Amino acid sequence: MRIVLMVTLLVTSITVRSVQAAESETGSALPQAQRVTLKWLGTAGWEIQFAQTKILIDPFLTRKQSVPAEEWKTDEEAVLNVIGGADYIFAGHSHADHIGDIPFIAKRFGAKVIGSRTTVNLSLSAGVDKAQVTAISGGEKLDFKDFSVQVIES
Repeated sequence: MRIVLMVTLLVTSITVRSVQAAESETGSALPQAQRVTLKWLGTAGWEIQFAQTKILIDPFLTRKQSVPAEEWKTDEEAVLNVIGGADYIFAGHSHADHIGDIPFIAKRFGAKVIGSRTTVNLSLSAGVDKAQVTAISGGEKLDFKDFSVQVIES
């Protein structure tokens, strides 16, 4: 599943380079609607925005020490201080430091969650609506309104 992140970043990198090339050739910046904006969320997390679409990859922002006997709770304030919306959430793999905040974000903003069967099951058990989750395992080509993702089995 790590390849989802790599593919998305590669596509974004190509797009950003194209924008930079267009800016340097014309001497002017592209309109905001045509720009791609990247925000690094720390660890492996990214927010990618273009047009009206906002994609999150491994959006983990709850930075607290876990206590084995304590139930996991998202630090909602920490998440909302950084994330103001989401349309799609991709999880590279299902470690807590990648997916721990996904259910809260998905429920809060109605975002679609795309990840492994484990990510889907954890999201569902945390109350994310079944219509919002998609399990991937590798080999899929996902087409969305403004972008597509090729999932490579890894």
